[in-house]
Formats: sequence, C-alpha cells, structure tokens
Amino acid sequence: NYPNPVTDGSTTIRYYLGQDARSVTLKIFDLSGREVQTLSGGTTGQIDNIVLWNCADVTPGVYRCLIEINYDGSIETAFTDIAVIR
Repeated sequence: NYPNPVTDGSTTIRYYLGQDARSVTLKIFDLSGREVQTLSGGTTGQIDNIVLWNCADVTPGVYRCLIEINYDGSIETAFTDIAVIR
C-alpha cells in the first residue's frame, strides 16, 4: 500500500492476481484483532487491482490488512501492515 505510513487520511492498497477471481475481500484489523472495516476489491487477473481505504477516522496505530481471494472455491490469503500516523 502507499503511502505507508498514512499521514493524510487515506491509502491505496494495490494487489496483483495471476488469474481472475470469484471475489476479493480486504479486512482491516487493529492490533487487538478487532475488525475495523471490510472492503471489496477488483477480481481481474493480469492487472494491478487498486482499493482505496479512507482511514481518516481511525485511531493512529498499526493495522493489518488481510486479503482473501476466492478462486472458484479455493481461498488464498495475503496480508500487509499499514501504519496510520497524524
């Protein structure tokens, strides 16, 4: 994601899929494990998919973004950490 750390209230999460997916879900968690937001992402393979997270109203800290990709019933996951500072 960029920018990281986030200083202006939003960040762009970019990911690449090798093939088309049925669905992509991005779940944002704080460090206590509480889910703070769920976002839907693009499912097109062979391009960079982009999701904007508006995090202007979250408490500064480190957040984990869990990306869940559904390929016709087969689920793959990845994650990234996002730092929010003011």
